[in-house]
Amino acid sequence: MKNTTLRKRLAATLVASVLMLGIGTDLGQAASPQFPAELTGKVQKREQEREELKPKQVYQKMLKGTVWIHQFANQMAGHGTGWIVDADKGLVMTNHHVVDRGEDVIMFLPKFDQGKLVTDPEEYTKYTRPIKGKVIDSDRTRDLALIRIEGKLPSSAESLPMAKESASPADMLHVVGGLPSGSNGVFSYTNGYVREVSHGKGVNGGRDIWLIRHNIATNRGNSGGALVNSHGEVVGVHNMGMYDVAIKGTSGGIDLKEVKSFIKEVESLYPATTAKAAYEAGKRHYRAGRYDSAIDYFSSAIRKDSKHAEAYRMRGWSFTVKKDLDSAKRDFTSAIEHDSTNWNAFYGRGKVLGMQGNSKAAIADQNEAIRLNPKAKFAYLQRGDLYRANRQYENAVKDYSRAIETDKSYISAINQRGRTYLNLGLYTKALADFEEAYRLRPHPIYCNNVAVALERMGKKQEAVQLYQRATQMDPNYTLPRKNLALVYMEAKNYDAAVYHLNFAIQSDPKSSQFFYLRAKSFDALKQLKLALTDINMAIQLYKKDADYFAVRSAILSDLGYEADAVKDIRYAAKLNPKKYGSYSNAKHITAKPRVESPKKQKSQSVGGTWSFKQTVHGVRYDCLIAFNATHFEYHLTWVDAAGKPGQVRRKGTYEITDGGWQVVLRSSGGHATKTDIGFKDGLLVIQIPEMNQFFSFKRVK
Repeated sequence: MKNTTLRKRLAATLVASVLMLGIGTDLGQAASPQFPAELTGKVQKREQEREELKPKQVYQKMLKGTVWIHQFANQMAGHGTGWIVDADKGLVMTNHHVVDRGEDVIMFLPKFDQGKLVTDPEEYTKYTRPIKGKVIDSDRTRDLALIRIEGKLPSSAESLPMAKESASPADMLHVVGGLPSGSNGVFSYTNGYVREVSHGKGVNGGRDIWLIRHNIATNRGNSGGALVNSHGEVVGVHNMGMYDVAIKGTSGGIDLKEVKSFIKEVESLYPATTAKAAYEAGKRHYRAGRYDSAIDYFSSAIRKDSKHAEAYRMRGWSFTVKKDLDSAKRDFTSAIEHDSTNWNAFYGRGKVLGMQGNSKAAIADQNEAIRLNPKAKFAYLQRGDLYRANRQYENAVKDYSRAIETDKSYISAINQRGRTYLNLGLYTKALADFEEAYRLRPHPIYCNNVAVALERMGKKQEAVQLYQRATQMDPNYTLPRKNLALVYMEAKNYDAAVYHLNFAIQSDPKSSQFFYLRAKSFDALKQLKLALTDINMAIQLYKKDADYFAVRSAILSDLGYEADAVKDIRYAAKLNPKKYGSYSNAKHITAKPRVESPKKQKSQSVGGTWSFKQTVHGVRYDCLIAFNATHFEYHLTWVDAAGKPGQVRRKGTYEITDGGWQVVLRSSGGHATKTDIGFKDGLLVIQIPEMNQFFSFKRVK
């Protein structure tokens, strides 16, 4: 009896000892450590109250993991910022809009001299070997991109750790920018506070994503940098402004949840070891506009599965975008051979055949695409374009109408049908289509087209107002500028025509037609040397237009260069015998020369002081220019849309050239620059050489 009691006591003592030692009661199974309640509370408290770093400490930590993306696909310097996700794997994250459609990246890590950060951009661009990288993936909707470094990062570079949770309102955030607009030095620092973390549209549209809104003062160039909390952990990626935020002083970024989700997606695809993974990776690169990478991945998918019809088709579209039409046609044909029911492959090959000028074969392919998929609106649109190019306007209208029946808001088909109605002279119907396109999408293209229809209907004043509205919507859109110039030329208001053609040429300096029209306007204004300069430029840009040579012939004749005028009119007859054939044997030009005398040109003096102060295309200009009898001096200052200032100072002598409104500016160093000049409504209109832009000055004194 006593032994039994003793055994029970010993067993109880053993169990208590086991529990105290934390040894599992089953072999191989460890029990959870048992701590007193007071100790457990202290451990949890220490985990919750992590040490917050001071801004200086956060900045020093961020410098080890931030890069300045200096150049991308030969674009501008200071293009954006990135941060190191994984130093061992050489992975850097930035915004999709920073890398956009490019493939290769040039970056710089922070550079130190005796422990002090080097901030002069030229110390990096001129004297530091850059880090090269390649975009391995990007997501337009999330506005995120991942770059892989070529080679290894230096040992001084460190990954920026990601937080476990998203930020919360009132949390402090820290940002480092590579070279933000307005900054003179690289790797600048700023901070602010979270306003909210919410679900909504990002800057690039698409589905709703998780966003951070904050009040940090940032500029272009901060894009792609990490948003870091006061523990030195990444909670998001900065991407400048949010389109759906109307609160002044609010900027934003992509939340941590989207960053982690994007990384998880990328990890599931790369390295693309299967045909399916390679195909999916190719599609992602294609959607992002990186067509060389897309071709590589689609080719990898085909190597792994030689009958992968969709990989052939998508590689065909990639080649189409790159204008390698023969390769594209071969790939679409291979896709059809491996899947004869693939309507999209017939549509793709038909588009390529149309681009190659084989309309008959192109229409046959679109017919097959439509047979396989009667709701293929793209095939109807493409076949309609082929009919329209061949002047089969009624068939084109039918196809555009079928495309619109499939999708009532298919703007491309609505706009193309309107253009076809113009060809048919059905201006009221054309106007209705253009107005519907503009209602669906208020874009300057459709605004311009509405104006064209109104002009054809004889409503010129309404047309002019809409052309002007289109130029206000997009000052660099050249078509309404050209249309305005034509309206003013018809009304013999050549000064107004020149005004709009100046803007058109500034936006598109390689358009021979704009120079041709301005030459005709200058000719009508009797500014013959300016007219000759413009028509020479038009011919230099395009040497096969008979009208260009005919106009130059008339200008040369008016200037008294009869032999050269004859050569030009003969060449015009050679290029277009139907229009100018009667001049093929011309020995002289009967037009009377209209050469202005130097005295007439100099009758209106440029002497005195003139002033210009205005905002042009978002840039604020302020200029004062002074002329006396022989000398000039001007000081031009400007502030661009990002707030960055600039200036030009110049002085020297000047002279008016004989026979035309042109000034020769000779700087104090002896360098001579010819620039155009004229007078309009009491204003001095002069082209500043450094800006290659015309300004209208008021006389000050």
